[in-house]
Amino acid sequence: MRLGEHELSFEEGQWTATGSQRAAGSSQEHNRLKKESLALQEENNLLKYKVELLLDMLAASNADCVALQKEIDAIKKAQIPSKKR
Repeated sequence: MRLGEHELSFEEGQWTATGSQRAAGSSQEHNRLKKESLALQEENNLLKYKVELLLDMLAASNADCVALQKEIDAIKKAQIPSKKR
């Protein structure tokens, strides 16, 4: 099959460029872009994982802070009656 200056053939379930040097060059670029896309997808997945981990850490830290604030409030409340005597 010809598309403009490019000649393509369907072999083993994939389209591959055949014929001219220009088609071979675009096939190489396609492979390079495919590898780059895969690397970026992997990096994106890693970054998503890191964001989830940081959100979990933030939630745990917030829960600890709330618990400590409740303890502080309880201690303050317990000390107020003894100051009035």
